[in-house]
Amino acid sequence: MARRQRQSDGSSNKILAISAILLLTAFASLSFLVGAFHHQFDKPLQPRLQFLDLLHLNHETSSSPTPRSPDVGNTGDGFPIQTRGDAQPAVPLLRKGSNNTKGTLTAPQNKPGDDLEDNAPRPPPRESDREVVSPVQQVLPGASATRLHGDLSSGISGELARPIPMPILGLTSEQKREAHKGQCFNAVKSDSLPLDRTQPDRRSSKCQSLHPGYLRKGKLPSASIVMVFHNEVASVLARSVHSVLNHSPPELVTEVILVDDCSRPDPLRFTEERWRRLQKPLEEHLMQLPKLKLVRLGERRGLMLARMEGAWRATGEVVIFLDSHIEATPGWIEPLLARVAEDYRHVVVPSIDSIEFDSFSYSGSSGLGILGFSWTLGQKPMAMKGDGASPQKSPIMAGGLFAAH
Repeated sequence: MARRQRQSDGSSNKILAISAILLLTAFASLSFLVGAFHHQFDKPLQPRLQFLDLLHLNHETSSSPTPRSPDVGNTGDGFPIQTRGDAQPAVPLLRKGSNNTKGTLTAPQNKPGDDLEDNAPRPPPRESDREVVSPVQQVLPGASATRLHGDLSSGISGELARPIPMPILGLTSEQKREAHKGQCFNAVKSDSLPLDRTQPDRRSSKCQSLHPGYLRKGKLPSASIVMVFHNEVASVLARSVHSVLNHSPPELVTEVILVDDCSRPDPLRFTEERWRRLQKPLEEHLMQLPKLKLVRLGERRGLMLARMEGAWRATGEVVIFLDSHIEATPGWIEPLLARVAEDYRHVVVPSIDSIEFDSFSYSGSSGLGILGFSWTLGQKPMAMKGDGASPQKSPIMAGGLFAAH
C-alpha cells in the first residue's frame, strides 16, 4: 500500500511538472502573438475626407473617430497603409494634407500593364446598359478658387438646379419619418439646400502649409472619379458631383463617372417621385456639367461589379472611388494623388468627417479615423500619432473611399 501510494505521488508530480511546462509554453506563445499583433496593428494611418453622414472630403484627421449616425449609404471605416518596398507591399493610406518625406512626388515610373496580368478583363456589354456623356469637356466660365471647374450654379438650368423650400413651420413627425425613409438622412432638407455650398476648411495649419508643395514638387497623375449609386437622393448625388468639381484642379480630373446600379422605385424605401428625379432631371443636369459620364446599368450588378463598370471605363492614371453622398472640401485630391505617385502599388484612403444627418450641418468634430480590430474582430477606433499630417497605417481599409493606380 505504501509503495502504491509513493508510485501514485510520483505520477502526480510528473503530471504537475508536465502541466506547468505546457502552461509556460502556452503563455510564451500567447505573449509572442500579442506582441506580434500589437506590432502589426499599433501603427495607425490616416488621410482625410469629410463624410456626411454624407461624406465630406477634407484632409485633416479626427483625433478619435466616433461611431457614425444613421447610415447614409455605408461609407468607409478606416485607412490601411503600408510602406513601400516590402516584399509583399500592403496598401498605404494617404492622409489628406499629409506629406511623406521619404518619397518623391513624381508620377509612377513602373506602370502596371507590362509586368502585371489583367485578371479582371471587361466583359461584353449588356444590351440593357446605356451610357450618356456630357458634351461639356472644358471648364465653365466663372472659375475661382472655390469653383475650380467654373460656376456650376448660375449657368445651370433644370429641375435639380432649383432648391425646394422647406415648409415654413418645419416638418411634422410623420413628414420627418418619410424624409428619412430608405436613406437615414433628411432627404427633404437636402432638397432645400443649394447644390453649390462651400464647407469650412477644417485642416490643421500644418496640413494647409504642406498643401502648396504637392503640385510644386512634381507632376501628379490624372484621376478618374467613380461614384456608384442605387436609389440615391438626386440632390445629394448632384451636390456630391458639384463639390468634387468645385474643389478639384481641372488638370487632375480626367472625368467623373457615375454608375447607376439599376435604381428602381421601392414602395418601402424609395418613392416613385424620388426615382423620377434620378431619371431625366438628373441626366439633364449632368449633361450641363464638365467631364461627366453617366452609366445606367439595366441589370443590378451589386457594389463591386458596379464599381468595376466604372473602372473599366476610366481613362485616368488613377481611379478614385467615392460614395454618392459626399461633399469634397478644398485640397482633398492632391494629397491622395501625391501618395499614389510615389508608388503605383499604394492604395490611399482619406479620413472622414461627418455631416449631421438631419440638419446637414458640418462641424468637423466627429467622423471616422484610424480603425483597428478588437479581440472579437470588431472595428475599434485608434488614436492618431504625431501631428496627424503624415501618412499613417491602419489595419482596416475604408471600403467606400479610396484611390488606386
